[in-house]
Amino acid sequence: MVEEVEYYLDQILKQQLLDFGIQNNQLILENIRNQIYSLLFHWNDEEIRNTILLTGLEEGCYYLPEANNLIRSFVVVTIRNSYLESAGSISYKQYGFERQISDREDETNNLKNEMKIVTSRAIQYFKDLDFSTLAVKIHLKPEEDYYQNIFIKYPDSYQVLKILANTKKNEEYFEKIKVTKCSNLCIQGINTTGDREKLVTEDGYSKEIGLELTKALQSYLQHRISFITYSFKYITRNFEKLLRILQFLLENDLVYVSSNYYIANGYVAKRKKLRRVPHTDQERNLNFRDITGLSKRHAKEINVARKEHRI
Repeated sequence: MVEEVEYYLDQILKQQLLDFGIQNNQLILENIRNQIYSLLFHWNDEEIRNTILLTGLEEGCYYLPEANNLIRSFVVVTIRNSYLESAGSISYKQYGFERQISDREDETNNLKNEMKIVTSRAIQYFKDLDFSTLAVKIHLKPEEDYYQNIFIKYPDSYQVLKILANTKKNEEYFEKIKVTKCSNLCIQGINTTGDREKLVTEDGYSKEIGLELTKALQSYLQHRISFITYSFKYITRNFEKLLRILQFLLENDLVYVSSNYYIANGYVAKRKKLRRVPHTDQERNLNFRDITGLSKRHAKEINVARKEHRI
């Protein structure tokens, strides 16, 4: 155990959850603990660190208070992208949480944005720590290394994300990876559980793939069109589920496209200055209408999708 991490979990986050009325908070704390230790364990390996942080960067670089983007992305990936999301969903009761954590502010009803309270306090705390020094204090057994085990499970997603995360350019061509079929998605049924009668409730962090996403994947595969979404978080905040979906796309030679990123086997691209993850319909439309800072291939894919009314 590392004192600085344990202080945050036990003295700051746990107290915040108790203040919110979340007495049954061990699921959240252990989940975040595992993710923090695993990421810090790899912190001094720049390639791995950047690959993990990529999935939170487009959101984190707009988080407050001001801090290094690595720190803000760290807070997104390890803390915001956790069972906090489940506690903030309408499915909070199925996880044993006493109430739903608020993700919006309403002065009229004296409603505070509790998610923002958590993330802003975490940034304030972690931005003053030396992560490189913390990293050398951490020793994990292989089975305890959350992110590395996911990379092993979905190696091609990892390789492509690593290229995207570590390139200095806004687009990168590379030799196509010989893809291993390991996503284990069965998209011919209602969902991927193998039970045609069971509907999976997706709460944003659940590992299961539910009806809506399954149907979307069926459509992309059938029509051979790109998977277009607003950001990584609009697919899931669950790191393993995200890599599983990307693995499926790579296995079927399909393309992931958002307003910030383009991911395909043999080519990746990113917007020069990432746009903020949208929260309203107006913001979503603006993000896709703005093609400044995109590669020609990325911009063309978005423009075609807009003309075809797919976005």
